[in-house]
Amino acid sequence: MTAGRISRVLFGSVLLIASLAFSLVIAEIILQRFSAAKYFVLPPGLMQVFHPVPDTMPGVSGPSVYSVSSVGTRGTEWSDDHRFRILAIGGSTTECLYLDDSEAWPYLLEQRINAKFGAGTAWVGNVGRSGHNTRNHILQAEKLLGQLPDIDVLILMIGINDFALRLLHESDFVTLSEESRKYRQKLFYRSFALIPPMEPELPFFQRLAIWQQARKFKKVVLDSESDENMQDDTGEIYKQWRSFRRTAPAYRDELPELTSALKEYAHNIDSIIDAARQHDVHVMLLTQPSLYKEGLEKELADLLWFGGVDNFMAAPGSEYYSVTAMQRGLDAYNNVLLSACDRPGVSCVDLAAQLPKDTTVFYDDVHLNESGARKVADIMGSDLHKVLISLPSKPK
Repeated sequence: MTAGRISRVLFGSVLLIASLAFSLVIAEIILQRFSAAKYFVLPPGLMQVFHPVPDTMPGVSGPSVYSVSSVGTRGTEWSDDHRFRILAIGGSTTECLYLDDSEAWPYLLEQRINAKFGAGTAWVGNVGRSGHNTRNHILQAEKLLGQLPDIDVLILMIGINDFALRLLHESDFVTLSEESRKYRQKLFYRSFALIPPMEPELPFFQRLAIWQQARKFKKVVLDSESDENMQDDTGEIYKQWRSFRRTAPAYRDELPELTSALKEYAHNIDSIIDAARQHDVHVMLLTQPSLYKEGLEKELADLLWFGGVDNFMAAPGSEYYSVTAMQRGLDAYNNVLLSACDRPGVSCVDLAAQLPKDTTVFYDDVHLNESGARKVADIMGSDLHKVLISLPSKPK
């Protein structure tokens, strides 16, 4: 290749790179100008259909539609006409992944309130997301309560994922205050499906509008079309996880030290309450109900899969905590939650004490089936009604 040709190729390459860079800069400017500067726990417009297998999930039948509204919540579309606005934050026990939109307890709770006050009076938005714990919920409360106007009540069913986080890190558990800045950046990123451009908590490239739009495309289009990302369309994976627990080489009766984890849990709850107070939002805390109890019947014990150590969901051979150990641990987290109920602007519903421990409520350790979701909505309906009629009127 001659020198002249090499020069032309190099010039063309530089020109192409410069043109691409210029185009990206212009695209970034346009996207930042027109992109909605909002936080979304769930990507707006996402829709998936699940086909749960009844013998795998007792009390759950499909097909079940999972859809996300334009404001990033599961449930009824947002309207300025709603008199009462309620936001439910939590993990998978709030998300109700395998239940249809119309069967999840936050939607059913909305229906119970509308039956008392009139159709269309209440809106209950559900931003529960599998795996999230109070470390995520602090960020979500801080951002969403400032973004969604005039929320009246914040509801949280929490505890199991904080407990699971402690069990996952046996000897290397550290509290959130001890974590690194890099961990905190990842936590922020994982707490939201979409984040406004130039969020200062994130590394530079993740602040870009182009990056956020690409992330939205992946979640709404690619993830919804990929079997790998459907979180198991039928729930068949539960059979494998249950077999891992049933064939465990050992069951531990002694829990790891919980003192520091429970102290952090209490602090996280207080931080969420403080965030709600800044926006004049009442907080309803729900204890986490479960199947765990002394002398659990074999047919119920066979539905369990939580409580393993190491990478217990990936392969057999891990040790697991016993049913009684799991009960003691979750009771400890529920008791910490109940201790926050004497704060002003806070009320609690002790679901763990009111729900039966059987398949009329659960299809595994803690996840609600269709009947269980109805029972939760029934219990909460009267409590939430009392809270709503006691609240001072807000201009909407």
